[in-house]
Amino acid sequence: MNKEESWVCVDGHGDERIFPCKPYKAFPCLDLVVLWGQRWSTNCIDKEYQRGTLLPKGTIKNIIGKEMTYNDEPIKIL
Repeated sequence: MNKEESWVCVDGHGDERIFPCKPYKAFPCLDLVVLWGQRWSTNCIDKEYQRGTLLPKGTIKNIIGKEMTYNDEPIKIL
């Protein structure tokens, strides 16, 4: 885990999350309509970070200058 990078993304519920390593879609091969399946996870060794840290709504837009959805790929920030 690189402590100098962070990744931001939005899950299917619209929750904004930040991860210390690049996240991936938890169910990438399923075409899920249900929101519980639309989440991100990581291979971080520390289980505390595998589901990311919840951010207040609007944080990502303040950081990167645009809205994100679950359809967007995670964005690396420094």
